[in-house]
Amino acid sequence: MPLKQPNAELKELLQAAAPTSKFKQGIVGSNLTTYAIGGPLDLLCEIESEEDLCSLFKVLYSNKFPFKILGAGSNLLIPDHGVSECVIKLGRGFRFITPQSGSTFLIGCSMPLISLSQELSQAGFSGLEFAGGIPASVGGAVRMNAGAHGGEIGALIKRVWLVNETAEIEEYSAKDLQFSYRHSSIKHGNLIYKIEIELTSGHKDLILGKRAEFLAHRKAAQPITLPSSGSIFRNPSPELSAGVLIERTGLKGFKVGAAKVSEKHGNWIVNEERKATALDVIAVISKCKEEAFAQFQINLQEEIIIW
Repeated sequence: MPLKQPNAELKELLQAAAPTSKFKQGIVGSNLTTYAIGGPLDLLCEIESEEDLCSLFKVLYSNKFPFKILGAGSNLLIPDHGVSECVIKLGRGFRFITPQSGSTFLIGCSMPLISLSQELSQAGFSGLEFAGGIPASVGGAVRMNAGAHGGEIGALIKRVWLVNETAEIEEYSAKDLQFSYRHSSIKHGNLIYKIEIELTSGHKDLILGKRAEFLAHRKAAQPITLPSSGSIFRNPSPELSAGVLIERTGLKGFKVGAAKVSEKHGNWIVNEERKATALDVIAVISKCKEEAFAQFQINLQEEIIIW
């Protein structure tokens, strides 16, 4: 079924509202995610300034035009038929690291988390060593409170700036927000565009060594060279990881179409041949959930976002 094109007049309104931003049509979704899966995006808006961001959101909300927010595409499954809603993505205008006083930094939310970890660790600031192998944007990482190796980005937050559902800028301090395991209290539909974090000054070699240790562990334990979205499920508890649970079901290597439960890590469903469809992945997800409940009476919850 062909995608329904957004109203041409609305496209013109969006372009007029965000003159410095980029508007692209028919971009293939598989080129925008680490899964390498997904059909065309009817309209992709890459926003380049705070002014454009507010103006564009006013047009979207006043016209009641549905939209989706795209980060780095590292935790996302785009449907095979594509996306008819307008997709909003922060452009390079939101990719910055601005030092404040002491060990505090303003960060633009299209900044890649891996690059942020590398640059600030290299500069002798500790706190982001855990993030050296997480292929998320900063905004997406904050949204889901990304973490690894005992660290989480929510613990570093001082302030967050976002555009809310009335197209207004809101600023929140850390005490106004709640972060928990793979969750933040920030509402869906609110776009986080800038954050302030506080790190700790330390010895550069020790910081880089710790970061390298975490990254080596990730490379040894996870199939990071294959197309995937990383962890599919949240861990059922601190004592039991989703990967161990799925391994116990006997599903390592289980395959539907070209989507397969990784033989290296049970909580990763990989697109090894780059031929998997979104429906293949969803079928494997369903099988994992089915067996986890049938064998252990545990309801697995997805960490991945499925459009």
